[in-house]
Amino acid sequence: MGGILTQHVFEEIPDPRPGRLIAVGSPFLDCWVARRISGLHARGYTLLGRTVHDHISRPRETAWHGSRDFGVLAGTYPLGLGSIFPNLPRPSDGVVLWEETRLHGLRDHITFNLNHFGMLLSRRCWTEMARFLASGAFSHPKLVDSFSKVAAAGPAAVPSR
Repeated sequence: MGGILTQHVFEEIPDPRPGRLIAVGSPFLDCWVARRISGLHARGYTLLGRTVHDHISRPRETAWHGSRDFGVLAGTYPLGLGSIFPNLPRPSDGVVLWEETRLHGLRDHITFNLNHFGMLLSRRCWTEMARFLASGAFSHPKLVDSFSKVAAAGPAAVPSR
C-alpha cells in the first residue's frame, strides 16, 4: 500500500525538488484479493485494516498525474494470501493482480516471476530499482519472466483466465 500512499501524496502535494518514485506490487487499480477477504465474513474488513478497506471502498484513479517519473515493479508468481482462492486470476503475485499495478502514465513498469513479498528480498528487483532511480528506466532483461512481452504490449494483451 506504500505505492498508493506515494501516489496520493505526490499528486496532492507536489514536491518541486527533482527525484523519481518507485512502487513494488501496489494494487493501484483495485485489489481483488482484499475484496474477496472482506467478503468472507461480515467483519472481513477488520482483517484488512482501515487503509486497505478505504482503498477498495472508493473510486480509484487510473492514471498517474504527478510530475515525477514513477516506476512500478510487479510479480507473477502466485504464492501468497490470494492462493487460498482457487479462482485467483492470473497473472498475480499471490496478493496483487498484475493488471492492478498497471497505472496509466507511469514512466516504466517491469514484471518479475516472483511473489509479492519475494520482490522485496530479490537482488534483481533491488538492482532494477537502483537503475530506475538513477536513469528513469528499468533495464527489462530478456528473461525477467514469461510476461515480459505481455508487459511491453500493455494490459490489453494479458491473457484472461
